[in-house]
Amino acid sequence: MEQAIAEALNGVGHEILACLPQGPPDIAASQVATGVRTALARGLPVRAIYPNVARQQDHLRSHIEAVTRRGAQVRTVPWLFTQALIIDRHIAFLPEAVASQVPDRSGPTGSAGRHLKIPNPNIVAHFVDHFELLWAMGQHWDGAATSGDLLPITLDDEELAILRFLDQGLTMDAIANRLGVSERTLSNRLAQLKGKFNVTSLYALGSRWQALQDSQSIPGPRDPGAADADAD
Repeated sequence: MEQAIAEALNGVGHEILACLPQGPPDIAASQVATGVRTALARGLPVRAIYPNVARQQDHLRSHIEAVTRRGAQVRTVPWLFTQALIIDRHIAFLPEAVASQVPDRSGPTGSAGRHLKIPNPNIVAHFVDHFELLWAMGQHWDGAATSGDLLPITLDDEELAILRFLDQGLTMDAIANRLGVSERTLSNRLAQLKGKFNVTSLYALGSRWQALQDSQSIPGPRDPGAADADAD
């Protein structure tokens, strides 16, 4: 698998995308570092996403500052994400624990193959979308040692309830019934929520909501019907 990563990096012709929740991958680290340096020297874009904690960890800060000096672009996000190395939006390398859950994978399956090659274009496209969502919501690396958490967002009880119901996977009709409002009113409230979180889709709203919960102390929302029950 080290050879497969080296060959893919050696043949990169468009870009390298890397989701690195725990820093540079421990397997084939030298091949990855060499491939990244070569790509940057050729003027190819290299984008990497790290967790916010990288801003407080000296070894990661040193590594990130070294690659950004060579031209790599880096952003950080305050929530968990899946590790992936994507070459030319055509091939992805995933940790074995993740890749073992993905169909149509290739590469060694023994314990020594800690990263597996994913050539299926539909699956690779999924991880590219995952990367681009994180990138759009991430904080640009400027070398600052701050946490980079999301700015505080004020939510009223109904908005908190809507987000909780979305977490539960309820349909729009079911959420509207729970809240005692029309679906049109719910749609308007969702539009307001998307505006507060600066997103355009329900998927991005859910991701941003999860990130906000991770970065701030937010009490769980009460069911609007609970107030009536307490009053009885």
